[in-house]
Amino acid sequence: MPHHAKLGNAPIRALRVRREDDQSLHYAFAVFLEDGSEKRVIRSQALSLKQLVKELRSYSSDIAESPSEAERQVRAILDEAPEEIQIGVVQPGWKNARSKNPAFVAPDWCGGPRCSSYIWLGDSIAIDAAGTHAKWLLRIATPCRKSTYLSFALMLSLSGPLRVFADDLPEGAVFHLYGDPSTGKTTAAKVAASLFRSPEDLPGWSQSPRSLEELAGRYRDHLLILNAAEKAYEHEQKAVLHSLTHRIAEGKGKSRSQSVQHSLPDVTTRSPILSTGNYSGPEMARNVKLKWGE
Repeated sequence: MPHHAKLGNAPIRALRVRREDDQSLHYAFAVFLEDGSEKRVIRSQALSLKQLVKELRSYSSDIAESPSEAERQVRAILDEAPEEIQIGVVQPGWKNARSKNPAFVAPDWCGGPRCSSYIWLGDSIAIDAAGTHAKWLLRIATPCRKSTYLSFALMLSLSGPLRVFADDLPEGAVFHLYGDPSTGKTTAAKVAASLFRSPEDLPGWSQSPRSLEELAGRYRDHLLILNAAEKAYEHEQKAVLHSLTHRIAEGKGKSRSQSVQHSLPDVTTRSPILSTGNYSGPEMARNVKLKWGE
């Protein structure tokens, strides 16, 4: 466990972190708040001691008012940080999947022998989690036995972490469930989502090409779900159809110049995709005047 420096009744710990995407160095501070919760604060190592004091003071009232004492406190926190530099993860999924020491990193949890080397820097999904495994088995998994559609959705969701091991597949797969309204398409999508996130507020087709790339990156090695294509505007449907068939399924987004990588980095993806809508892919393509099957 990392060391921590106490500030009154609220300890603050620090870790040294190197982001995996741009190799920049940061501090990851774990600030224990008065309500007993923990707040993770990521700040660049390029910040001065005075700047770090200002940042931490906004989260902890135990940082001294005296500038010199506050700087001493923060310096003590940094000095007690382990020398080992952890890898800061912003895209979930497998890390060194084919090595002897792989790790699967996702928001709020990690599996594998090298988990201690990684730290998740993205958003948490814990606030969306609810229920128990036993209730999930009873209320979701068990009823799925009577439906091939729901069973398929569950199995597709479970296949997310397996894509990396399918070397013979030149691209990923997109499964689109279509049909009349109220026939169970969204229910199937919610069942699939229940394995790894809240089934409420599913991502939809109202996406720009860039937002779709970023969404797919956030679900790397997980199932990417796009619900209710009919709710998107025609120009959004056209953009999503083109991106899904020509970029996302191939595991990459649009390549951009090095000059904009800091603000718009290239995104790589590796996910099976489950989509739903009232119309089939060819029907949507004809409607938005997009060539299909090329």
